[in-house]
This record gives sequence, C-alpha cells and structure tokens, in this order.
Amino acid sequence: MTQSAIELLSPARVLAKLSLPSGKAMIRRIAELMSAEHPDVDTAALEAALLAREKLGSTTVGQGLHLPHARLASLKHAIGCFVRLAPKKPSNQAAELVFAFATPEVFVEPQLKLLAQIAQLFDDELAVQQLREAPSSEALFDVLNSWFLVHDAALARSEFGDEA
Repeated sequence: MTQSAIELLSPARVLAKLSLPSGKAMIRRIAELMSAEHPDVDTAALEAALLAREKLGSTTVGQGLHLPHARLASLKHAIGCFVRLAPKKPSNQAAELVFAFATPEVFVEPQLKLLAQIAQLFDDELAVQQLREAPSSEALFDVLNSWFLVHDAALARSEFGDEA
C-alpha cells in the first residue's frame, strides 16, 4: 500500500497560527520544519527545491489552500508538514492552510498519490472548516490524523474490493 499523507507528519511538524511576512519566508519555515527531525535532510536544498517547484507554477489550490511539494534526490523517504497561517491584519480573511511535502526524486507515482490524498482532504469542506477552527497545533494534528485514518481505511477497503 502507498504511504499515507498522515505518515509524512509528526505533531512537531503541525503548527497553528504561524505568522510570516511573505511566501518565500513561508517556504523557508516549511523547509526548516520538515528537516528539523531529519538531520540527513539539507534544509537549504529542500528550500531551493520547494521554491523551484513554485516557479514552475503556483501550488495554491484556491480558497487559501496551499500544497507546496518537491522531489529531492538526497531524500531517502517522504517528509512533510502542515501549517495554518495566522490571518493577515487588518483583513478578516480565513486562515490559510498549507500541507507541504517532499519525496525522493524517484518517487513519481507515490508523489502523485500523496497529492491526490491531500487534494481529497482539501476537497472535504467539513475537514477544511475543522482545520481552520482548530484551537491549537495539537488539535490540528488530531483533525488530520482522524481524517486520514478514516480515509485510509476506506481506500484500503476499495483496493481489496471490500466496498459495501
């Protein structure tokens, strides 16, 4: 079975109310978060790969939802993070949600499956509302974990022909 998007995360890489001055600063912070628990990951190379992917075309999927991703030759496994950006003042815009990940360069099909999983999460209006309203980083992780547990169980049933 393909790696689940929730397996890319740890509670330490899920943050609520992150305030950053720019998109480039967001990418830098995401690279720092993803590499913090992985000393073998070069933060600068990860940041450069994420920025290079953004230059190809924005990974914003609309309505304040962002899906920065990259492939990096030096990675041995997929890693990710989830952040909810603090609303910008004086706007009352909804907080923006960012699910970022990176995979080894050779993980083309698994990367596409991860993109599809995260897109399904972002298509779930109730889940997006819960992510926007979660009061803490821990609550954000719980929402993500619960959603992927249900989703992954349904996917496993369909892969084995057990759909009811």
